[in-house]
Amino acid sequence: MPADFQVKAAFLINFPKYVDWPANVFAETNSAITVAILGDENVANAVQDMIGSGRIVGGHPLVLKRIVREEEITNDCQILFIGASERQRIPLILGKIRGEKILTVGESDDFLEKDGIINLARQGRKIRLQVNLTAAGNAQLKISSRLLVAADVVKGKSN
Repeated sequence: MPADFQVKAAFLINFPKYVDWPANVFAETNSAITVAILGDENVANAVQDMIGSGRIVGGHPLVLKRIVREEEITNDCQILFIGASERQRIPLILGKIRGEKILTVGESDDFLEKDGIINLARQGRKIRLQVNLTAAGNAQLKISSRLLVAADVVKGKSN
């Protein structure tokens, strides 16, 4: 059975299959999708192992960006994973990129309440998806219904 950090890394590199960014996010149709990781070296290492020397999703190569300090967070990534070690600083981090077209992914109980988009929550022996559609809409991201079907919690869903 893979370790939690491997499961989270697999989610991160597969999210681009289920998320649409506005066209203006990418300079070219084959521009890289940057996965930035803050606060979890194990997840970063697993992503690096999985993308290796080249993994392409929807015509876009995947690139890993390791973030050590909050000042290094910029809008030049499409996915930002915020590890549990950064839990206390989530409002500050999300505030810094508010309005940017970035898929924010976390792993803390209150991530969705703090306006994160996807939370990877441990439930029993599984990592489960929780999605905040309101936050996704604010970031101008469209999340595929195929991903939403797999989510345990979907906030901001209009019925």
